[in-house]
Amino acid sequence: MTARYDIVFFGPNASFDADYAVANLDMISPGTGADQYNAGNIFTECFAEGTLIETSDGSMPVEALEIGDMLRTADGGETRVLWVGHQSIFPLFAGEKDQPVRIRAGALGANLPAEDLIVTADHALMLDGYLVNASALVNHETIDFVSADEMPMLRVYHVETEAHEVILANGCPAESYLPMQDRASFANYQEYLDLYGADRLVHEMKAPRISSRRLLPESIKAKTGSLDRNRGFAKSA
Repeated sequence: MTARYDIVFFGPNASFDADYAVANLDMISPGTGADQYNAGNIFTECFAEGTLIETSDGSMPVEALEIGDMLRTADGGETRVLWVGHQSIFPLFAGEKDQPVRIRAGALGANLPAEDLIVTADHALMLDGYLVNASALVNHETIDFVSADEMPMLRVYHVETEAHEVILANGCPAESYLPMQDRASFANYQEYLDLYGADRLVHEMKAPRISSRRLLPESIKAKTGSLDRNRGFAKSA
């Protein structure tokens, strides 16, 4: 039986290079859905494979989560997993600002995160009452884009809960999935339709979202350090 692959090329510079893909099939993990070659802008909000999500039974790798699992929320409550979407992405075909972002252990404070956390660029963390997209936190030292040379293919997962919630990923408060017309980009989208019949609308939580570093409040800049073109990188205290 021939393996099927789920492949997503994303970002404003995305394009499909068939020769490259065929030559690098050894990097691609077999998927459960139809082949996907998406050259448009896909604003995924995903965790990299291996991210530890806090559940009512302890930490669990995101790829091991199942529908019905209860997750701990940052405010001490719980929320139920409705669906876990997955796809494979190629950072090589993304613009710099759409590359996955690595947040080093302790980059946001003591044990925040508890270990390195890799998320897609538009995935937000909850900091000082703001939803801050990971790309806005990049300081090119403790928080940086993951290069395609280092990680030519990345398997990512989105965690959809009953509402748009703040869950804990590697101990760091991070948003659950907020559908933005991109569920169909996931390899197992048909599973979602089989479960729920149609796309479900999820309202964004009432918290300001920051998508640009220049809009960061001083309190968050102090945590992450700042990058000034004239003075170079200034570490946080």
